[in-house]
Amino acid sequence: MNIKSIKEKLLNLGQKIGLQVQEEHKDSIILHTALAAEEYFIDTVYCRYLVYDSGTVHLFLTFSEVEKTSDRLFLINHFNETSPWFKGYIACINNKDFFELHYSTYKLENEDSVVDAFGFLLNVLLEENTINHIKAILACG
Repeated sequence: MNIKSIKEKLLNLGQKIGLQVQEEHKDSIILHTALAAEEYFIDTVYCRYLVYDSGTVHLFLTFSEVEKTSDRLFLINHFNETSPWFKGYIACINNKDFFELHYSTYKLENEDSVVDAFGFLLNVLLEENTINHIKAILACG
């Protein structure tokens, strides 16, 4: 796959959400943005999309800072058992805990499938079931 072609297509798709290149290498690219979806989430969601020329992609969505409690971990486990797309966990970033979602796939066949996967996953994020789970996890205290 051609990383430059993927970059152009993703930047074109992501114009409305401010998608930008964070890192670019011969065989990979990382794009990122801050998603402000106030009607769904109180805080901004940080989005990173990693693409490799092998067809492997990773999407990371980082939400609010959270406290690691057993109730919250229970809700995250329940989300992981019911979500076919994302896996949630608490990520330690700069000595702070954040709720994060991750999706990965490999062997996407062409540039268009990489771009389509990004758009599809953002739509899945905004599905009612996903939103309700995320809101419950973030509100748990």
